[in-house]
Amino acid sequence: MADKKKITRLVPSEELMQAQAEIWCLSYGYIKSMALRCAVKLGIPDAIHRSGGTATLRDLRAALSLPEARQEHLSRLMRLLAALGLFTEGNKGGDIAGVYSLTPASLLLVHDAEANGGACQSRFVISATALSANLTAYLLLDEWFKSDGGAPAAETPFMMAYDMDFWAANGRDAERAARFNEQMGSESRLVAQVLVRECGDLRVITFPHVRCSELDLPHVVESVCCSAGSGGGAVEFIAGDMMDSIPPADAVLPKFVLHDWGDEDCVRILRRCREAISTNGPEGKVVIIDIVVGASSSTSTTTKDVYEAQLLMDMCMMVLSTGKERDEETWSKIFMDAGFTRYKIRPILGARSVIEVYP
Repeated sequence: MADKKKITRLVPSEELMQAQAEIWCLSYGYIKSMALRCAVKLGIPDAIHRSGGTATLRDLRAALSLPEARQEHLSRLMRLLAALGLFTEGNKGGDIAGVYSLTPASLLLVHDAEANGGACQSRFVISATALSANLTAYLLLDEWFKSDGGAPAAETPFMMAYDMDFWAANGRDAERAARFNEQMGSESRLVAQVLVRECGDLRVITFPHVRCSELDLPHVVESVCCSAGSGGGAVEFIAGDMMDSIPPADAVLPKFVLHDWGDEDCVRILRRCREAISTNGPEGKVVIIDIVVGASSSTSTTTKDVYEAQLLMDMCMMVLSTGKERDEETWSKIFMDAGFTRYKIRPILGARSVIEVYP
């Protein structure tokens, strides 16, 4: 057996110290999330935007109405956020306090619709960083791995922690459900904006004979209709269960749906989709918006971030649900098992792709 001390000595000191720094970054990763959450709750991106896109520390402290005693602490927070790429940091006219500017990431946290097309992601951040909502499930991850997978309570770490699944927890807690819905809503608005911009074969259709339908569970449809009123509209809301049947359509668009489910359930859902589009013959198709692990149209400098985002979302699925993120090979098998013959993957949505599936 090799001497562990000798192995350590074989690694150059500089590499050992670099390795320790990497361990620090991984161990304190939650601080990044909390710093981001703090920036959103304080309104830092909005304050910089209102200042014309750049702001000094003094500008920020005044705009945020922070006590003078907090300026030095604000400097430390901004230094971290700039190092993480949320803002850029530079000097303005020799001002030692520096000046901070928005980046594409922080621009998505501005509430002004003209700045980002109404695709503000602040609500996504607040929901995703609400650690109290799911923290216990993540802390039990090691115990879950050692548990008997056949026990119902151990189906997911979330169920082990809270004795109910993720969706039941949302059903029992109105505040939690509202936070989750806001998170999904902000994500959908951004996806819609990019789809309209990037997909040359997609158009905003205003012809009255074109019908769009939204299928959801009865209690969801009831809440939407109550809040929106019963008058007409571009979308018809249909109460039902996609596991049982999906209304006939020229195209079916499940967005961020299939990753919530295991492979067998995905095949079942896709078979229902195929039945729904069968009335349109070979012209019918299913358009899936979901993650394809490893697929990315990003440049080499951002591919790592996209891949990491895909894997982090996969861990979310493992902890919170019985679903998962899939690579192309897994998607292909599911499509074939559901009776489809071909598909096309278009990685145009960052960590997600548009997948067109044909009967």
